[in-house]
Amino acid sequence: MELRDLDLNLLVVFNELLVCRRVSIVAENLGLTQPAVSNALKRLRTALQDQLFVRTYQGMEPHPTPRTWPSPSPWPCTPCAKPCSTMSASIR
Repeated sequence: MELRDLDLNLLVVFNELLVCRRVSIVAENLGLTQPAVSNALKRLRTALQDQLFVRTYQGMEPHPTPRTWPSPSPWPCTPCAKPCSTMSASIR
């Protein structure tokens, strides 16, 4: 598996799962159905050859491998504070 073959949209689902820990909440946040999120997780597990998350009574808990990765980014969950046009103007 090469990185260029990975669907980067799957990383948005992965990040949301790290933050929310519930497939149904992730689906609602991303505007997807619960089966679509489950399918994305299945594709990501296959691509990375890792379980990534395990289901518990508290929700989806990270498998030991993702626990060693950096903290999740709030980027997909939080709207940008400044529009891109004002950011590019401040750079000039």
